[in-house]
Amino acid sequence: MSEDNFIIRRIKDICNDNHWTYYRLAKESQIPYTTLMNMFKKNTMPTIPTLNRICTGFGITLSQFFQDTSKAITLTEEQIRLLDAFTSLSVEKKAFCLKLIEEIKELP
Repeated sequence: MSEDNFIIRRIKDICNDNHWTYYRLAKESQIPYTTLMNMFKKNTMPTIPTLNRICTGFGITLSQFFQDTSKAITLTEEQIRLLDAFTSLSVEKKAFCLKLIEEIKELP
C-alpha cells in the first residue's frame, strides 16, 4: 500500500473509531469539507499543514497519527470518558483544558 493510501485509510479509520462523520472532521479540523472529500475521492495525500489540522481536529499529534496501532494501550473507562468529552470540545476549549490540567498537576 502506498503512503498516500495509508494516510487516507488512517484518517478514515480514526473517523470510524470515533464514530465521526467526515463533516465533523472537517469542522473540528477547520478545513473545508470539499477539501476533505476531494482528498478521499482522488486518493491524494494531504499537505503536512492539512494533516496537522486533521490531527488537531482529532485531538492527537502527528506522532500519534503514525503510531503503530497494533501496540495501542487499553484505556480505562474513566480515560475513555475524558477523551470523549475532550474530543467534542473546540480547539480553544481543548487548549484551556490542557492548561487547566497542567496547573492542577502543579498543586501540592
